[in-house]
Amino acid sequence: MRFILRYACLLFLVWLLTAYKANAQTSTNMGKEFYTAYAEHIYPAGPVGSNITNTSSMFLYVTSDRNASVKVEVMDGSFNQQFTVTANQVTTIQVIPSASLKGLSKVAAKKAVHITSTENVSVFAQIYGATTVGVSGATMLLPVNVLGTEYRSVNFTQTSNAAAFSEGKAYNFLNVVATEDNTTIEITPKANVYNDGLLTVRPAGTPFTITLNKGDVYQGLSDDDLTGSRVRSVGANSAICNQIAVFSGSSKTAIYGRVSNCTIFSTSDNLFQQAYPVTSWGTQFATVPLAGRETQKDIYRVIVSDPATTITGVPAFNAADLETKGYIEFVSDQPMVINADKPVQVAQYAISQFAASCSNTNGDTGDPEMIYLNPVEQGVTSSSFYAAGKWAVANSFLNVTIPTDAVASFKLDGVRPASVTFAPIPGNSSFSYAQIRVSNGPQVTQNPSATLGVHSISADKPFNATVYGFGNFESYGYSAGASFKKLNEALSLRDPATNATAQSTICSGKGYTPQLTLPFQVAQITWKFDDGTNYVQNNPTATSTRNYNQTVYTYSYFNSTQNTNLIHLTAGSHKIIATVANASVGCGTDDNELSVTVTDAPVPLFATTSACIGQAITFTPGTPTNNNNVASVLWNFGDNSTATTFNVNHIYTAAGSYNATLTINYTSGCSATSAVQIVRIIDKPVAAFNYSSPDCAATAISFKDNSTATGSAVSTWAWDFGDNTASTSQNPTHTYPSAGNYKVSLTVTNNNGCAGDVITQIIVVNPVPTIIINQPASVCVNASPITITANKNGATGTEIFTGDGITPEGLFDPAIAGIGTHAISYNFTSAQTACTFSQSFSVSVTPAPDAPAVKYNGTCADGTTTFNVTNAAGDASIYNWDFGDGNVVNGGATMNHQFAAPGDYKVLVSLVTNNCGNVSAPVAVHINKKPVANFTYVQTTCSGESVAFKDASNDPENAAITSWLWSFGDGTTSTQQNPLHSFAAPGTYSVTLRVANSNGCQSVTTTQAVIITPPPIISIAQPAPQCEGDATMKVLATVTGATGKGVFMGDGISKAGDFNAHNAGPGIHVMTYTFTTTAGCTYTRNFNIIVYPEPIITIGNDVTLLEGDSTFLQATANGDGLKYKWYPASGLSRDDVLNPVATPLNDTKYTLTVTSASGCTNFANISVRVLNSTKIVNAFSPNGDGINDLWNIALLSNYPQALVNIYTRNGEKVFSSVGYSVPWDGKYNGSDLPAGVYYYIVNLKNGKKPIAGNVTIVR
Repeated sequence: MRFILRYACLLFLVWLLTAYKANAQTSTNMGKEFYTAYAEHIYPAGPVGSNITNTSSMFLYVTSDRNASVKVEVMDGSFNQQFTVTANQVTTIQVIPSASLKGLSKVAAKKAVHITSTENVSVFAQIYGATTVGVSGATMLLPVNVLGTEYRSVNFTQTSNAAAFSEGKAYNFLNVVATEDNTTIEITPKANVYNDGLLTVRPAGTPFTITLNKGDVYQGLSDDDLTGSRVRSVGANSAICNQIAVFSGSSKTAIYGRVSNCTIFSTSDNLFQQAYPVTSWGTQFATVPLAGRETQKDIYRVIVSDPATTITGVPAFNAADLETKGYIEFVSDQPMVINADKPVQVAQYAISQFAASCSNTNGDTGDPEMIYLNPVEQGVTSSSFYAAGKWAVANSFLNVTIPTDAVASFKLDGVRPASVTFAPIPGNSSFSYAQIRVSNGPQVTQNPSATLGVHSISADKPFNATVYGFGNFESYGYSAGASFKKLNEALSLRDPATNATAQSTICSGKGYTPQLTLPFQVAQITWKFDDGTNYVQNNPTATSTRNYNQTVYTYSYFNSTQNTNLIHLTAGSHKIIATVANASVGCGTDDNELSVTVTDAPVPLFATTSACIGQAITFTPGTPTNNNNVASVLWNFGDNSTATTFNVNHIYTAAGSYNATLTINYTSGCSATSAVQIVRIIDKPVAAFNYSSPDCAATAISFKDNSTATGSAVSTWAWDFGDNTASTSQNPTHTYPSAGNYKVSLTVTNNNGCAGDVITQIIVVNPVPTIIINQPASVCVNASPITITANKNGATGTEIFTGDGITPEGLFDPAIAGIGTHAISYNFTSAQTACTFSQSFSVSVTPAPDAPAVKYNGTCADGTTTFNVTNAAGDASIYNWDFGDGNVVNGGATMNHQFAAPGDYKVLVSLVTNNCGNVSAPVAVHINKKPVANFTYVQTTCSGESVAFKDASNDPENAAITSWLWSFGDGTTSTQQNPLHSFAAPGTYSVTLRVANSNGCQSVTTTQAVIITPPPIISIAQPAPQCEGDATMKVLATVTGATGKGVFMGDGISKAGDFNAHNAGPGIHVMTYTFTTTAGCTYTRNFNIIVYPEPIITIGNDVTLLEGDSTFLQATANGDGLKYKWYPASGLSRDDVLNPVATPLNDTKYTLTVTSASGCTNFANISVRVLNSTKIVNAFSPNGDGINDLWNIALLSNYPQALVNIYTRNGEKVFSSVGYSVPWDGKYNGSDLPAGVYYYIVNLKNGKKPIAGNVTIVR
């Protein structure tokens, strides 16, 4: 067995999991204080706890590796609540809607969301919209201690489908949150930013300043891409530049540019990320495509703070973009390593769903997302993160980039993921990557969970990771953990003994030198210690180096007053601040802060135990008294051997007591040795045993333990009997079921748990003799004595019988034994092996039986007669039956017999049991004759009527007929004597009758054929549906198979079958045809006739039109599915509508035909009279020659109210007439007018303009 120091191992494991995280805040995403903002979203904020459609919600996800108390507050006091965070679980907190910045492009006083914690926690924020698909964005929050004073906003081109869904206007946004009062912010936007009220804008490229107090939030909204906008905290009047938090994103935008030109399926989503301080940017980024999409083509942006930055490892780009935009953009679907000679920021973008193929049938799921990547310089060795599930994330992934030589150490949730494969990044094999599927938290429609989606990752070397997820029109993504060290600015402690930078946890009792690294030179440093002492170091000396293409200066602490460069700190948590003037960024002073934990060197602990010689003992350090990182260990085992591995197995080769010690050297430079622990090594016990004889199968063998133990006592025994059975008794007994050679082994263990060597002996087990006793079942009391023998199968030895009435040699006398059951024993001992065979058996002595008493039933010829012995002697009895008809058989106490013929018989039965016999008295049996079945019936004349059957059976012995069984040949039966039966169909039926009499005798079945005549076949040709106005129709009926007369009945039909649809009226009419045969049988047949209604037309009065005029033809029609047709079609706008426009040239009679959906028609007429225009001649000759003596105006008679006036050229009226029944004769007041030109005005009184012209009188 293997001894493991379980308690010590468990305690040390807890120490290892927490040692690297002191209570002081680190430069990672874990911290104790955070700020965020409920940023612009396409939807307004909804009530807490609701998911109202087209509203947004903001959630915080807080997780940690330790229990913590967390407070969340909106700085205006509208929300302030404490929450408990349980280690390795997630606490979900919803931010109240009052914090929402929806629609604001200005300063929102005290609208910041403030998070504080008693322990280091990771916080992630998400804003999502409640719709059928999510509109969500999420970010990892940065603790206050890593915030900076200068940022670049990182967004994307503002192109949204919000307007198409009537969701309002979508914007790019940037948020600035102040962590201190009187914070002055300078913003230089890359695009126009709206002012308060969204009516005016702050122009792109023009810096503007705002002043914020602690908890205030500035939100700037823009119609365009704000990427590259500069945001910085400036010190007004040389004041300190306060730290600020900056957030960037879009309320809703699509991302498809550069991947495709697809705009049809440009799904849009909310973007929301916290910006990284420029001081935490890096020069090398390892990137991995996003998994889970139809394409792994992602969009990348590299943002610079200096346009002169050189960028390599990316596709070709336009260098002018660095100056004009402040960033470059490209597309990649491959892992890559991006390098820059100056610090940059890289953002990765997931594209819109379907954007890659411009098709919504390819199964793509996802939505736009923006993820800020962490540089290689800001990697972490461990982190906890939350994979979000809201709104409707289906799959979450983790992208990991890691030094290739650290791949084997990578762990997810505490274990090396066996199914995950890391691959080298093409072109730079020093880095490897993996795309890992991880479980995410519940979707909004699923039950909440505190553990789903919570993960931890770790490795021996710093790595970077992003977590992201996709669903149908859904996405999220953010860093899974990052460091935010100032790359060229840091405060540290140097260990003078090693000249190395000390860890965040150091050892007490040693001196350390503070060092300050800056990207600029200073003339004074003020060192501030938390014991209240300060020291001003003037004109400090610096050593300069080049780092990230920039000169940096390192200053070492020196106290000239005390003439020392060392500080000595007592055990506990300490904060050191180095304050310098920072003219390069416009700030009065700049503070650099270092938190450090000082501990006493802990004395190592480890537990020991006793062990057995030759067994491995696991030595594991126990928990130190406080948190120090271990540099090395040295084990001394007390047997002249040592080890330097952390956990070690050691084997002692000799029994005895050994003094073991542990020495630990800590990375802080401290070391300590444990107290001596005594390890006791115990010798093994020695097993021994013997066993009893003879050794026979099926006989218990006794085993005796003879084991010994030096310095201890045997406490357990493990026997193996060689036949798959075992025992733990000290002195067991065992029975082998069969003969053979068996290997018996014994293992003993002492009271210290040490097991000795196994001892084995071979036991020979002899067979038991195989003997078969020829034993009698029973013996009659008056039988002669019998000899009982045993078949010994050739075995030799001694045997003996014992029991009532038997001699030792086996002679059994029933008379001596007496009536009853007697136990007999048999014993045999083998002469060769001394193994014995024993068996007990019984012998029954039975009395002589009584004479059988017999009863019987069943007395019918060819039937079964049952005989029964009423005083049967038992199952062992044998009866001999003589039935008096020549049949004699042996049988039991009950027998069945069939007599071939009726008559009288004498039956005898004799009994033989246990060699004892007896005979019964004769039994007289009379066998009766069978009854005779017969019947008559009356034939019916009409199909379907009942047939009367009459019983005519008789019994030859005059016994009463008591039952009847009729079968009518159609599957039905009857037990009546004289039944009536109706046959369902015509045909010939075999009708049978069987009867039984009062003696129970049944007749032979008699059969007669009954013929049922079929009914006539009536066929009626189904009439087609009729219209209400159709002519009378003849309905025909055909009858075959019978003669007779038929008549019709129903609405609109005569007896002879003449059907008038008009008389019947519309509807479905049920008709009946009744046929009566010459025999008087009546048969009917029903059928339907459908009558459809004609359309009903109402048409207007005849119309009179002037030539060239038009009119609607007025008509209405009622009916279903009507179609219209006018004839003739000339002069009509259409001939297939109910009210066409008519413009005929001549008088026309129009006929409207209306057809219903059932094909029925009706028609009506309307006449249109056309009044043609008059034909006015321009000359006539009233000279009395009978030719053109009158000025005739053609067709003027059509206008009886026409007014005709004629004037001279001077305007004198010479003729006037209402109507023109008397044409003008060229006279005025009876006198001829002179030849010449005259002027007329003809008003037809038809509503049109009068006709004017001239006419010439020719003489």
